[in-house]
Amino acid sequence: MIDLFKNILLGFKLNKSLKTLQNQKKKKITSFKSLLIIVFENDFDENFLLLFAKNLKISINNVFIIILNQNKINLIETKFKRRIYISKDEISMTGNIKNQKNYFFNKKFDLLVNFFDQKEILSELISTRCYSKLRIGFSKANPHINDIVFNFGLNEKKTFLSESMNYLNSFIK
Repeated sequence: MIDLFKNILLGFKLNKSLKTLQNQKKKKITSFKSLLIIVFENDFDENFLLLFAKNLKISINNVFIIILNQNKINLIETKFKRRIYISKDEISMTGNIKNQKNYFFNKKFDLLVNFFDQKEILSELISTRCYSKLRIGFSKANPHINDIVFNFGLNEKKTFLSESMNYLNSFIK
């Protein structure tokens, strides 16, 4: 019963965050220097994400990762030093997140990759709380949280790399 009530409250918070996101002014992009990736623990592929950052010429020190899990978080060893783990249990009824994790939500990023393909309150709420000049993601997720939406699955990584590079390079020319 508490989970149902929490989901309803988080749904209202998400709708408010989506309206704020839609009213956010977009800034001109001249290069990609910082990257934030939101990914569920099951879909985390370190080598692929490293390759993606390398293709964009973004230093690993400027890549931030938010790893999500519905329940308890299992800490994953990774080369990414700037990462946090968030589970639904760490979000209050009002949508607030533990203080030590708020750094990611106060920083401005050049690019945000919503690397998930399902509509789900946790991932959508986290995404709307992050500030980015440009957002990319997948069509099966909430299209209102992305500026560029791809109509293929997470498992089509080569397609994601080529298509995202095509689109992203067109923004900085």
